[in-house]
Amino acid sequence: MTIKCTTLKNGIRVITDERKDARAVSICVSCHYGASHETAAEKGITHVMEHMLFMGTRKKIASEIESTLADMGAIKDGLTGSYYNYYPIRVLKESAEAALDIWSEILQESIFDPGKFDTEKQVVLREIDMVLDNPNRKFGELWLKTAYPKANISYSSAGTKENVKAFTVERVKNHWKKIFANNLMVIAAQGGISHQRFVKLCEKKFTKWAPKGKASLTKEIYKGGLKHAVCKQNQEWLFVGFESPKYFSKDAFATELIEWILAKGFSSKLYRSVRGKGLAYRTERLSWVNENLAISGVFLQVSPENLYGVIQTVIKECSTFANTVTSTELKRAQKQIISRLLLMEDSISHNADYLACFPLQYLKLLPVEQRIKAYKSVSLTDIKRVAKEMFAGAPTVAIMGPKCKTPTYKTICKWLKG
Repeated sequence: MTIKCTTLKNGIRVITDERKDARAVSICVSCHYGASHETAAEKGITHVMEHMLFMGTRKKIASEIESTLADMGAIKDGLTGSYYNYYPIRVLKESAEAALDIWSEILQESIFDPGKFDTEKQVVLREIDMVLDNPNRKFGELWLKTAYPKANISYSSAGTKENVKAFTVERVKNHWKKIFANNLMVIAAQGGISHQRFVKLCEKKFTKWAPKGKASLTKEIYKGGLKHAVCKQNQEWLFVGFESPKYFSKDAFATELIEWILAKGFSSKLYRSVRGKGLAYRTERLSWVNENLAISGVFLQVSPENLYGVIQTVIKECSTFANTVTSTELKRAQKQIISRLLLMEDSISHNADYLACFPLQYLKLLPVEQRIKAYKSVSLTDIKRVAKEMFAGAPTVAIMGPKCKTPTYKTICKWLKG
């Protein structure tokens, strides 16, 4: 991985990771503005804007854009997240310039066709329905709301039906002009294209915007707690987590290793104590860590009659972790993480998205060789210290599933203290 970054005269950052032998190029354009930056009355406006950007430009109607991209075999998308809205496209390297030309036109010269606005709002409303029907999204919001009750991150980027219905095309277009002109923009590429060539293409094609800064966020306050969302399904979905070191804390590498030792893979503690006893099909690490908030935990799916005992088991593993973790477990986790890191390093499918959406973080990341060295340098003493600090905090316990017997939060905290 050889990451290079150039800031254009207009303030746009261009980041590349050239892979000389790659036959494809993954490109992503991002704007540092997402659902977490929206006010209550704006919830969903960035998402609607993202949809409307594909509804035609001054030069091409929507169907012509779709046909052109299909002819070059492009794989494209537009996405709105909590902190970014971003636009990835993946093509064969001979089509990189043509793809970037269309992408620059879509993002800079969209006409926000009023004739397509009402129809596209219906599409967004159906997407909101899909989100509401998706148990993974429901559960994600549940455990985040439990950990950070007041955080914007806890709410879906799709928006609310009430807001979407009320938006006008003029309001959405003005939002587009405001956020692209005033927030960090990054154009990233990974694969078969050189940094010098990609910079020149971006200088030539992205001339309409001169972003001034980066959208700010209110610092999120971790609280923790217990919530049980009762619903009809066969299993209880369970998350148990704790506030953890931020993404670039000196203890970030140790934190990730703790997650793997606790819940990732067939050699993890919870695999042996829960899956090994037939109490769950899967045990998994689950976290949300960035510059604004940090929570690390575990996710399990268990039958209602086993929930009480499984929570007790998970809490016990956390409370005793610092005293029971072994050097063998640490070495296994180090090897597992390093193996995955090297496998990801060989892929160009989605890495441009990370370069575009997390530049302030990604550029601080060490080269792969140094990251491997950092994981290997974490000692058993480090693991015990970080685990002791993390598991001494307030737990977050989120449950989604049928009504069943659950311990109280007071009981869980008592278990945690041993």
